[in-house]
Amino acid sequence: MARKFHEEHENAERWLLTYADLITLLLALFVVLWSMSKLDSKQVMESLAGAFSDQPGGEGVLDSKGGTSVVSGKVAQTLQKQAEAAKEIQQEIQNKGLDKVIKATYQLGKITLTLTGDVSFDPGSDVLTSQVKQALSTIKPSIDKLNGYPISIGGHTDNIPIHNARFPSNLHLSTARALSTAQYMINELSIDPKRVTVQGYGEYRPAVPNTSVENRAKNRRVEVSIITGENVQSSSEE
Repeated sequence: MARKFHEEHENAERWLLTYADLITLLLALFVVLWSMSKLDSKQVMESLAGAFSDQPGGEGVLDSKGGTSVVSGKVAQTLQKQAEAAKEIQQEIQNKGLDKVIKATYQLGKITLTLTGDVSFDPGSDVLTSQVKQALSTIKPSIDKLNGYPISIGGHTDNIPIHNARFPSNLHLSTARALSTAQYMINELSIDPKRVTVQGYGEYRPAVPNTSVENRAKNRRVEVSIITGENVQSSSEE
């Protein structure tokens, strides 16, 4: 007598198990979120700071603006040194009445000296004015304290096209201004040329939108950035 085999039917209720697991996970998630909402935000940041610290059990710190990013103690020390150097440079500039020529700012990874275009150069020219030369000479001792760090010099313009016998475009003018700045720092301030690189950006990296006369003046600038080498993204400005 032949045996009859009955084909097994798939359990149609197995999906209920997956559904129940999903509901359980969602419930756990909502409980965690609710618990976090009841915690003091300061306690949360302190816990995160400890987790990101370089040393076991050490304390991390917030960025110098009190923002939400967390940095380690080592990075905080670097940022503090940069802030002190930028303040020292800015103080020297103000003491000489040259704060309208150069402004010192810092962010984690670099200190930037911004040379105002209208004061540092005549219109359509790449020749440094006596004012910017005096300003650069004034802060030379502070630059010397940062000896060994690479220096990146970038030239910028507004978006008004230029076309004359010497400069066929804003890219040419911005590069020439950055190069003139580099040459002065190398030849007159004895900056090691191996540290220096030069870029020209033309109107393509404006500091502010080119929507007014005042904004265009801010975009005409040369930025001398002293690169300290930290690659953590965080910023602050005096």
